[in-house]
Amino acid sequence: MRSNFFYFIIFLLSSFVISSCSQPEYPEFQKIKNISIKKLKANKVVVGADAVINNPNVLGATIVSSNIEVLIQEKHKAKVKQFDRTEIPANSDFEMPMQFEFSPKEIWKSDLLGSALSILGNKKVDAHFTGTIKVDVAGVEIPIPVDYQDSFPLKQK
Repeated sequence: MRSNFFYFIIFLLSSFVISSCSQPEYPEFQKIKNISIKKLKANKVVVGADAVINNPNVLGATIVSSNIEVLIQEKHKAKVKQFDRTEIPANSDFEMPMQFEFSPKEIWKSDLLGSALSILGNKKVDAHFTGTIKVDVAGVEIPIPVDYQDSFPLKQK
């Protein structure tokens, strides 16, 4: 009878430990913020931004890679550059710095005057971000979908 009680206690403790360990939740893409012009020239515009990712887990996570494209003015695609592998703290919103560049000539197709007036006139440019950010949570790689639209002024800060 004593050994049955011992096994019962072991069973209860094991059940408690197993049930208290939940699987990690998927981190979630929230938004793109801090979109700003880093470099502005007649043939190239370099834009910096931060992707905000929410990590609801009690464990930290690591951004392994990103594959994000930006459609600018519904015409020109730019590829986002991510800076190195990045650690995401547990239970937090994290800002992943990124950068992309485009040619104003590609947007306004051979309309040099239109490019110059848009830059001088502080015209806003539409950007549509799509792709994935791969995050490693507890050894499991999770692709986080990105689909976000915004506009930003063509002026250097």
